[in-house]
Amino acid sequence: MPQRSLHDFNLQFITPKDKPSPEEPPKPGFFNHRNVRPNRIIEREFQIEIAKDCVNKNSLVVLPTGLGKTVIAFMVMAELLNKQGRILFLAPTKPLVMQHYKSCIEFLRIPAAAVSLFSGGVSQIRRKTLWKTSRVVVATPQTIRNDLRVRAYNLSGVSLIVFDEAHRAVKDYSYVEIAAGFQGIILALTASPGGKKKRIEDVVANLKIENIQARSRDDPDVSRYVKDVKIEWRTLSLTPEMTKIQGLLQELLIDRIKRLNKMGFLRYKKPEYVSKKDIIACRGAINARASKGSRMRLFPTYLNQSMALQAYHSLELLETQGVEPLIEYLDSIESEKPSRAIKAFLNNALVREASSVARGYKGLSHPKLEELKGVISGQLSSKQGSKVMVFTQFRSTINSIMNALSGIPQARPARFVGQATRAKSKGLSQREQGDVIKGFEGGRFNVLVATSVAEEGLDIPSVDLVVFYEPIPSEIRAIQRRGRTGRSAFGRVVVLIARASRDEAYLSAEIKRERSMGRVIRQLQQAPGKGKRAMHRDIKNQKTICH
Repeated sequence: MPQRSLHDFNLQFITPKDKPSPEEPPKPGFFNHRNVRPNRIIEREFQIEIAKDCVNKNSLVVLPTGLGKTVIAFMVMAELLNKQGRILFLAPTKPLVMQHYKSCIEFLRIPAAAVSLFSGGVSQIRRKTLWKTSRVVVATPQTIRNDLRVRAYNLSGVSLIVFDEAHRAVKDYSYVEIAAGFQGIILALTASPGGKKKRIEDVVANLKIENIQARSRDDPDVSRYVKDVKIEWRTLSLTPEMTKIQGLLQELLIDRIKRLNKMGFLRYKKPEYVSKKDIIACRGAINARASKGSRMRLFPTYLNQSMALQAYHSLELLETQGVEPLIEYLDSIESEKPSRAIKAFLNNALVREASSVARGYKGLSHPKLEELKGVISGQLSSKQGSKVMVFTQFRSTINSIMNALSGIPQARPARFVGQATRAKSKGLSQREQGDVIKGFEGGRFNVLVATSVAEEGLDIPSVDLVVFYEPIPSEIRAIQRRGRTGRSAFGRVVVLIARASRDEAYLSAEIKRERSMGRVIRQLQQAPGKGKRAMHRDIKNQKTICH
């Protein structure tokens, strides 16, 4: 394969006087640029094409996880380093910031001292000094926003800002404020900007996007670089005991929603279709009414809203996670100085009966656990050296999963969670997270059981199998999860679904939102001044397996 660069596509990325580094001659098949270290970035034509179109205009790059959004960022950064001014690379979490900081030093041919990491751990006085001497600054947006507010420095000397995980650029997130005051080039990166038209339009408007570059795994210029991913949906029935608990909690939920209906709230939906989001929003409506009159008169309304929310969350835990997480939740709210509303919920006859049935339950916490064991055991047996990721929505479920996996001789599981948010919630520090990733990459672990912390951007090795312990209604998170497999070898995604439960509703919502995202992106791309490549739905080879 002949060596190529962005210069080959009529961009002045390499001038005649540029010469490769004598100590490390460039090799065929690698991207070459005066500001990129030789033999670091494997050449992929679609990345070069996208980078070419992002150099001179504000751009949104939509690529599924694993297709090299960060590589495209380095290509654009390399070109703009030829100009005066610094580059700002923003990412939403400290682990991501650290990862990008290390990658900048690894890939960009500039002195390491010219790359600075800004976070809350670096004093503002020190950041102000480093700003003056740095060509590239990698930071959390909150840090930059706070510094700009006190005028520690300004963005007048910045030529490019990279917004990683750009789907966050909505409402009052720091990305919005930073972009509003910036006059240079913006490069926004995301696996999915969202499934609702309003959200996508907000991201585009807030980041002043002029050009949208979107690809899926099925696009002709991308498919040659990825492998097929087969998606299996495995549907399982709840046990009779779980169904009884479900009925008791559902009866309480419907009763409290009907009481709210009589008080003038949540009337726009039938009780059985009311979502957790609706119940949470109801609190604001109650507050609005309370501001116009006596709050004490609305105490029964607040009580019913709180009990409906507790019932919904308990149902969600039971149906999607299992009996053990439900018991753990009931115990936790009882032990943490319960409010009057929580006491009323726990003392309700339906809840007491549901709790009694749950505590007397002797089976596996959820039928999903037995199915999960079979799926992982089969994968590890069929392919030596397999790597597996299991995603779960709730940290409380991880212990049940880890216990189930202990019965698989070939499995070497590790938990991967964020930092602790409560005193009783055992999390992992950033250093511990790094150790787990290294252990997974090196083979000490072959199964990673993770919460949402593993969804966004972290440099976790490609895996052979991804298991969703439950469907999630977020198309953004679903795309991020799926992107962990099928990069360099055939991949599988298995989604575990509890029949006649919220799992089915969440799966339906995610699919609809992902389809909607594709339609909206196509519309925006075809608008004047936008790119013209279509976005296709990133689901293929779907297979439903019922038990």
